[in-house]
Amino acid sequence: MTNHNERITKPEMIAAINKSGYLLEQRVADMLAEHGYYVETNPAYPDPETGKSREFDVSAIAGARLAKKRMDFIFPIVVAECENNEQPVVFFSADSPVPFLRHEEVKCSGVPVQFWDGQRFRRLSEFLHLEKFHHYCKGPIATQYCSFHRKSLNTPWIALHSEGHHQTFTSLINALESSVVGLFEICPS
Repeated sequence: MTNHNERITKPEMIAAINKSGYLLEQRVADMLAEHGYYVETNPAYPDPETGKSREFDVSAIAGARLAKKRMDFIFPIVVAECENNEQPVVFFSADSPVPFLRHEEVKCSGVPVQFWDGQRFRRLSEFLHLEKFHHYCKGPIATQYCSFHRKSLNTPWIALHSEGHHQTFTSLINALESSVVGLFEICPS
């Protein structure tokens, strides 16, 4: 809490905003809009544990036709949290023992849920043959991450999982899973 007589100065406001993720959020939203996405900032989703309304920074959707002569469309959705990290975040990668199966782990939401290939309905990852080109299926994938912190100027840096980064990833996962579950309730397979 701040002292009731204390007022923030204009330079302090600018410094606080520059340290936050608000300006990054605006740049990401503008960039997505410039590339044809419909962008919503701070959309809400239900917290899976509490049922309370939570929000994340940016949701964007676009539409693209899959074939010129058919009316098949895909509607990619971007779900993003924007953070201005004071310290770098390092992602550790490893090779997968079964890279050709990683396409099964690609989280998909949007419409349509399944695609007709002329014989049967297929999941997006099967329909697009993601195993042939998706980065999950090629080379190493990130399996762990860390950032850096030190208690004072005289102590060494330590590598750790910060609670803030954990909450960011949890928020993104919950927001994405909420949209995936919502679609399957509307369009069961």
